Amino acid sequence: MLPKQFSNITEAVPSGSLSISTVVNDNIARYAAEIHQKDSSGTAQKLIFSKFDATELGNLISGGIFVDAFFSLDTYDYQQNAGIRLVAKKLVIHSD
Repeated sequence: MLPKQFSNITEAVPSGSLSISTVVNDNIARYAAEIHQKDSSGTAQKLIFSKFDATELGNLISGGIFVDAFFSLDTYDYQQNAGIRLVAKKLVIHSD
């Protein structure tokens, strides 16, 4: 049974939304975060993307997949709005 403050949640699985920034170098957009894939034996391999391709990344991350995300806190001041945002620096996608 869920604690009272979570009683209105229909599913007991934690979830969240993740935005991955892109950087442009020589007119080519790529992901700003390192992205790795870990297999069931625990071996991790860095994934190399030649271009920004949301469909390709979406095929790696689907419902029920675990992702370890390493974040940094970055401050921003944009058009008189200041704050702190979480920025993904590294993602490890578990493929098992």
